[in-house]
Amino acid sequence: MKGNETVVNAEIVIKHETRLCKVNGKYGIFHLWEEQYTRPIIDELRLIPTEIGSQVFGIVEFADCVKRVQPDEIIFCDEQSDYLAQLNGVHDGTKKGENK
Repeated sequence: MKGNETVVNAEIVIKHETRLCKVNGKYGIFHLWEEQYTRPIIDELRLIPTEIGSQVFGIVEFADCVKRVQPDEIIFCDEQSDYLAQLNGVHDGTKKGENK
């Protein structure tokens, strides 16, 4: 080593977690969110981009295919969604801004 160099032993672990879900009555495995951007719309008078659109999809694996799915069509069916349902049951009737 030279001068004030420090050696750091670091381990980086990247985990790709999936979630069980249901889309239109069919079970699948949710993999990730994908955001697609549209091309800029050009203002023909000034030749400058005026807006860029985007849309989000869920990537879901089914037994026979993989599809892009609209977010509002995905119903998660795993421990995380069960936990949220339990929390909502416990706090059901609690008004916004009111502590229980």
